[in-house]
Amino acid sequence: MNKIPIFLIAGYTRISLDEAHQRYSLSAQEDRIREYIKSHSKDGYVLFKIYSDQKSGGSLDRPGLQGLLKDAEKGRFQAILIVKTDRLCRNLADQIYLIEQLKRWGIRLLATDEDIDLETPDGITWTQIRGAFNEAERRRISYRTRMGMDKKAQLGEWCGGYVPFGYSHNKVEKALVPDDEQKAIVEEIFHLYSNERVGAKGIAVKLNKKGHRTRSGNYFSTASVLAIITNPIYAGQIRRKEKIFPGKHKPLIGKKTFDKAQAILSERRGNLSLRRSNSSNYLLSGLLHCERCGRWLVGKCAHGRGGIYTYYVCWGKLKYGECDLNALPQVAVDKAILIQIKKVFQNEVLIKRILNKVKVKLNKKLPKKVAELKSLEREMQRKETIKRRYRAAFETGSLDPQEFGSRVSELDEETQLLRQREVQLKDELTNLKVQPVTFKDIQEMMGRFEKVIMSAPPSETKGPS
Repeated sequence: MNKIPIFLIAGYTRISLDEAHQRYSLSAQEDRIREYIKSHSKDGYVLFKIYSDQKSGGSLDRPGLQGLLKDAEKGRFQAILIVKTDRLCRNLADQIYLIEQLKRWGIRLLATDEDIDLETPDGITWTQIRGAFNEAERRRISYRTRMGMDKKAQLGEWCGGYVPFGYSHNKVEKALVPDDEQKAIVEEIFHLYSNERVGAKGIAVKLNKKGHRTRSGNYFSTASVLAIITNPIYAGQIRRKEKIFPGKHKPLIGKKTFDKAQAILSERRGNLSLRRSNSSNYLLSGLLHCERCGRWLVGKCAHGRGGIYTYYVCWGKLKYGECDLNALPQVAVDKAILIQIKKVFQNEVLIKRILNKVKVKLNKKLPKKVAELKSLEREMQRKETIKRRYRAAFETGSLDPQEFGSRVSELDEETQLLRQREVQLKDELTNLKVQPVTFKDIQEMMGRFEKVIMSAPPSETKGPS
């Protein structure tokens, strides 16, 4: 008797927290997958692993999906099993890309609740039509969610998300209620800022010294204090898309106190002498670590009789008052680091090894991008053919005008999405085909490196943040 060959199958499940009414939970989807494989055991079906995500299907940036694709490329299983195609993705361009990749890797795509046939033109067409409907549904969900949140804000209800410090969420009443312990801290913050004119950094230091911490257990920082000071929710208001609505929740401070804090904040933002020094002019700010506490070193200046002195100081000391690392002179540190950088780039063996690795990665990406571009071009041509058929049917009177207009609009929208991805892909391919950098190029660049860095404006030497 011939032994049935094993057919390894990877399952994939997904739910989105944005979808209020979902037919299947993660466990229900997993049960469907296991039942399907069990019912096909006579065909040699064996479960390899079930990958799972709790994220929107509008993007491929999901840890479970990325793990699934990595293992698929390695050939660790022969098929992927889902409940429905909308669990895999809800973006037509992403679906086309995934299907093309799976075909290249020799991986079949199966579904428990849908017939998926990627071997025939008609089967592929129907799969893509379902993909278009899935994308449309994702947009409807997103639209309904936005409209629902807008309506809640207008009614003065909290729109959900991260619960503001000073409040807790009453799940029964579905409303924000004051947290007595945190409420006192919020009141202290506004009192110090509005009445005693203490800056946000000074407030953070005071709170930390008293042992107060944020809800997540971290030290208070300038940013966390400012986030409280600028949030109108503490004055009994709801902010939604830059609009302010009267809220139904209980305020923690008075409206006059909040307005006074905003006036002080506006005054300080307009007067540079009232603000702390801007660390953006320091070349290595945010790149160096403190040897005592491990936090970042940032730029700080001091005014003396001889002029302005610039230093790197520990962020923990500057922000929280929690570190005793001495300030480091900026000019000396910058120069020492630049010397070390030059030494690294003079190491021919190391640089050539890095350049070869970059070249290998680029060579791997190029055929994948080319294949995806060809797939997009074929799909756009197919949609144009479908539109021509719809027009012919409309002109002969065999197609209802409303149905014609609706479907052609959908096809136009789908084509536009594909064209956007096409432009993006062509840009990526152009960048991949640029002449590779050589060690000689690096040497020529490093010959001018220190002079350029030390003479360039700070905004250019730091680069994008």
